[in-house]
Amino acid sequence: MNEEPLKVRVEVEIRTPHAAELEKAISVDNVDVPQGITISVYHNEENLYIIGECECVEPKRLLTLRNTLDDILVDINAAIKVLETVK
Repeated sequence: MNEEPLKVRVEVEIRTPHAAELEKAISVDNVDVPQGITISVYHNEENLYIIGECECVEPKRLLTLRNTLDDILVDINAAIKVLETVK
């Protein structure tokens, strides 16, 4: 029996006046994304969007996606604190 992998897509939307700066700050980190996972980042005037996708052929792949997104959110939180301090 050949099972089709589960396709997972997680979208995160963050409302912030620093969306452009945050996109630039975290896009550099996307170079080191684990194999089989894709991360897209874009923004508009009010929001930063992060989309994580993977084909989960095994349960641990879903955990890897979650951990990757968690790392990105930690980086965003730190960057927001810096931007708010400089403001």
